[in-house]
Amino acid sequence: MAAAIGTGLMLVAVVTLLAVSARSTRYRSASRAGTAGCIGTAVLDTWMIIGVLAADPAIRWAAVVALAASAARAMITARLAGLRPRRPKADGR
Repeated sequence: MAAAIGTGLMLVAVVTLLAVSARSTRYRSASRAGTAGCIGTAVLDTWMIIGVLAADPAIRWAAVVALAASAARAMITARLAGLRPRRPKADGR
């Protein structure tokens, strides 16, 4: 019961961080909230995969599929996170 409540609270926190990041007008706060939200998503993803394995070890195929999907999502996120907007130069270009 406590694990379910903790997982739900973590999900709410991650969604809140990502919403703050999307709605923020300041670069630094948006960047920090977005980074924390992405890390929270990865932790939540890992936690859920471990939970499935602990609940029923017989369905390892589901965990393998989930791990593959999670790894693909993480790689795409890391790739997209590396693309940062360019800052304007001092002369305005």
